[in-house]
Amino acid sequence: MLPVRACDRYDARVPSWLPVVLSAWLSAAAPAPPTEAPSVAPAAALPSLAVGVGLTALWSEGGEQVLFGPDAASTGAGEPLVAGQPVEAGTLVVVPAYGRVAFLGGDLQLVTGSGPASYRWTGDALITIAGSAPVATHIAGYREGPRMPLPPIATPAPDEGESRNIGLAFVSPAATVLRDRSPVLRWRWSEPDARFDVTLLRADGAGAGTVVERWQALAGRSLVLWGPLDRGGRYRAIISLHGASALARVVSDEVAFAVLDGADAAALDEALAGLRAAATRAGGERPELQVLRARVFESYGLLAEAERAWAALALLYPERAELNAQARRLAREVRLR
Repeated sequence: MLPVRACDRYDARVPSWLPVVLSAWLSAAAPAPPTEAPSVAPAAALPSLAVGVGLTALWSEGGEQVLFGPDAASTGAGEPLVAGQPVEAGTLVVVPAYGRVAFLGGDLQLVTGSGPASYRWTGDALITIAGSAPVATHIAGYREGPRMPLPPIATPAPDEGESRNIGLAFVSPAATVLRDRSPVLRWRWSEPDARFDVTLLRADGAGAGTVVERWQALAGRSLVLWGPLDRGGRYRAIISLHGASALARVVSDEVAFAVLDGADAAALDEALAGLRAAATRAGGERPELQVLRARVFESYGLLAEAERAWAALALLYPERAELNAQARRLAREVRLR
């Protein structure tokens, strides 16, 4: 047997570990087989409530802010919601915890939301960005008349320095549309022993008028009309001093008004009944329902009743300046008629 050399012993051991090393090196150097990239699911669409064209703020509680612009949420710049103000497309509404907002949708649906939440108005839909989604309800029978209520920002408040008639003047009815077919004419005059002549005319298309009632030498300060007025009729009442006291000076006043026609009177009664039923379901009178009541009065031309509705809200919520501004706006409009 031939002797085994050291190099022969080394060569004999090579196959025992070299394949293992080579296999590990090749597996580490070789690129991994291509695998399909995991698919990323698209973000879920934000909840959207279709409202129709137009959104009007009715009420807000809890210090809500209306924020404008794409970076409004980060800057915190905004202004409070104003009752009766149309909401512009792109507006972000942020409702704090325990807060509440109410809107009137374009198709006369009541839209309410509770905080904490935030919504984006797109012009025809209210998008829920965070919090609970708003709820839309229809008030049975509620619809508005042909005269659309004016936003408060578009109508000035009455001028406190405006001159007022302090002589002979009608106190009622107001120069507006009336629901009552038997209004009581009332007037003021400073002298105690005066007498008055009163004429009631029904206006016609030619600008003249037909005498409905004529009274002379009335001693009081009010007159109950002899008979009910016609639905849809337009009237003009004229009062003047009677007798010798009227010869030295011409003292008179007049007021023009209309009586709500039958179809509008029925629609208004149905709308008011719907608001009362909604208040009953809500467990009490909600401010937004009172705002709707004022709006529906104005939409049918009953400006004096709309003014009283806003004034009542202003007394209940004296911190809300826009309520008093609405009442003053309507009072001014009635005076200027």
